[in-house]
Amino acid sequence: MNKQIIANAFRGIVGWLRGPSLVPVGLDERDAELLSCHVLLEETEPPGLARTVSVIGVVAVMLFLVWAGVTRFDEKAVAPGHVLPMRNVQPVQHLDGGQVAEVLVKEGDWVEQGAPLVVLDSTAPLAELNGLRARAAALAIEIERLKAFAMGRPADFGNHVSDYPDLVSEQAALLAAEIEARDAQLEVLDQQIAARRQELEGLTRREETLLKQVALFKEEVDMKKGLLDKGLTSKVVYLTTKRQANEAEGQLAEVRTEKARAAAAIAEAEGRRYELLQQLGSESLDRAGKLSAQLAEVTERMTEVEDRVRRTIVPAPIEGVVTGLAVTRAGAVVAPGDVIAEIVPTNDKIFAEVRIAPGDVGHVEPGLPALVKLEAYHFARYGAIEGRVERVSATSFADDDGNRYFKAMVSLSRQHLGDDPLMNRVTPGMTLVADIKTGEKSLLAYLTRPVFQALDSAFSER
Repeated sequence: MNKQIIANAFRGIVGWLRGPSLVPVGLDERDAELLSCHVLLEETEPPGLARTVSVIGVVAVMLFLVWAGVTRFDEKAVAPGHVLPMRNVQPVQHLDGGQVAEVLVKEGDWVEQGAPLVVLDSTAPLAELNGLRARAAALAIEIERLKAFAMGRPADFGNHVSDYPDLVSEQAALLAAEIEARDAQLEVLDQQIAARRQELEGLTRREETLLKQVALFKEEVDMKKGLLDKGLTSKVVYLTTKRQANEAEGQLAEVRTEKARAAAAIAEAEGRRYELLQQLGSESLDRAGKLSAQLAEVTERMTEVEDRVRRTIVPAPIEGVVTGLAVTRAGAVVAPGDVIAEIVPTNDKIFAEVRIAPGDVGHVEPGLPALVKLEAYHFARYGAIEGRVERVSATSFADDDGNRYFKAMVSLSRQHLGDDPLMNRVTPGMTLVADIKTGEKSLLAYLTRPVFQALDSAFSER
C-alpha cells in the first residue's frame, strides 16, 4: 500500500515536471508510459514552457551582450606609494655643539616654526659674554672720561652708573685727578701771565709819565735855546736842560723795550697755556681713539658670543613633526654639525610619490586623474582624495629586490579626509594606493579579451 502511494506520488511529480504537453496527442498517460523514452521524445511536441524559457534565455543573452557593450568601466593603473612634502625634510643641526641641558620635545611631536627643541648648556658662553660686557663697559666709561677731559665738559656715564658703579667711581676719581693736575699747570701759567700783565700795566703808566716828561723837557729846551740866543741865560743851563731831556727820552725808550718784552712774555705764556691744553686734549683723544678700536673689537666678539648663547636654544626651522630625534636626555654631547633631529613639514603642500609598474607606464602621463586611497584611513569609511598626475620619471628605478618601477608625482586636491580640515589630516610618510585612470573599456571587451588573447596565441606553437 505504501509502495503504491509513493509510486503514484513520484509519477505525479514527474508528470508535473514534464507538463501536459509531454503526452503525445491521441494517447492517454497509461499508454504513453508503455512507450520507450526515444519513441516518446520523437512523438512528443515541444512543451510551451520550454519554448518560453528558450526565448527568454536568448533575449536575456542578447540584452546582456548589449548592456555589456554599452557599459563602460575605467581602466586603472594601481600604484602604491607614500605621501611626501613639497619641501624636503628639514634637518636640525647645531653649529657649535655642546652638552644637552634639556630636551623639550619627543619623537612625533608637532612643533611650530621657531619653537625650542633642545637647550644646550650655556654656562661657558654666558660667562664669556658677561666678561666681554664688563670689558666693553670699562672701555666705554674710560672713553667717556677721556673725551670729557679733552673737551672740558662734565662726564656723562649714562646707564653705566647703575650697572657698573665701581667702574664709574674709579673713572670719575681719575677724571677729577687729571682735571686737578691740569688746572695746577694752568694756574702756574695763569700766574705768570698775570704777573707779566701787571708788569706791562706798570710799564705803560711809566711810559705815559715819561712821555709827559719828554714833552716838558723838549719845551724847556726850546725856551732855554731862545734865552741863550738872546744872551739871557748861560749855555750851561741850556745844556743841563737838554741833557735832562735826553735822559727822559732814553728812559722812555727803555720802558718801551721792557714793555715789548713783557708783552712777548705774556704771549709766550699764553702760547704755553694753549699748547698745554691742546697736548692734554690730543693725548686724551688719541687714547680714546685707541680704546674705541678695542671697544669695536670687543663689541664684535660680544655679538658672536651672544649669538652662541642664543644658539644654545635649538629652534625648529619650520613647522612640522619631529622625527629622528638623536638626543633624548640631558647630559648628552652634541658634536658641531651633528643632526639633532629632523622636521617633517606639515603646513607645506604635499603630494604622493607612487610606483608605476613597467607594464602601465606607457599609459600614464601628466594630467591624468587619480584617486588616492590612504591606508591610514579606510576607504570604505573615509573615502579617498582626488589627485592629478604631475610628472612621470623618464627612467626606471629598482627596489631592494631588483624589481623595476617608474616614479610618478600625484598632486592632492586637499590635505584631509572628510569635511573638517582639522580632522583626518594627511601627513608626510603615510602609505597609500593611487588608482590612476588611464582610459575606459566596456564590459564586453573585458569579457572577450581572454578569448581574443587565446585565439591570438592559438595555432602558433610548434
